[in-house]
Order: sequence, then C-alpha cells, then structure tokens
Amino acid sequence: YDLTGGPLSAERTRAFLDDRTPDKRARLVRELVASPEARIWWGRFLLEATTDGGRAAEQDAWDGAPLLSFFVHGLEQRRGVDALVRDLLTATGNRTDSPQVQWLL
Repeated sequence: YDLTGGPLSAERTRAFLDDRTPDKRARLVRELVASPEARIWWGRFLLEATTDGGRAAEQDAWDGAPLLSFFVHGLEQRRGVDALVRDLLTATGNRTDSPQVQWLL
C-alpha cells in the first residue's frame, strides 16, 4: 500500500510468500517502486501536497490533471522530488503551456 496505493494481486502475493531467497523484500520493493502504479500514487500524493488536496475553489476553473501528469511524467523520468518542486518554483511561460505556471497562479 505504501508504494503503490493498493494491495498486491493474489498471484503476486503467493509468489512472494513462496519465494525463499533472502533478498525477496528488496527485489519486491525495487519492482514496486519502478511500477506505473507507484508513479501514479506518488504523483497524486504530490498533487495533493502542493495544491490543498488537488482541488480548486468553486470559483476557479483550475484543472489538476495537467499538474498530475507533470508529476507522474517527472517520476517516470526518475527525477527527484527536489527537482520537481524546483520546477514548480521556477516555472516560466504561460498557463496553457505549463502546468507549473498554473500552479504558481
């Protein structure tokens, strides 16, 4: 749950429990961290952490999907959270081309 936001499949759980190698936990963690599910889970976490829950006030026309995509793509490229936050704080351009600018606004 901590790495991907959800449980392992029954098949994957059985394989893990049947595995008798001493490094099975480390291998599973590496596998889960590299998964698309982990990127989406942590992208959502970053969106919520930086935008008051990923929601705008009722009068705003803000859509959090582009910023979520920015976070997920950055994690996919194996960029650190520090680099993603730096991109938020130093964003330039206009709000339609850059979700980071939209965040600043």
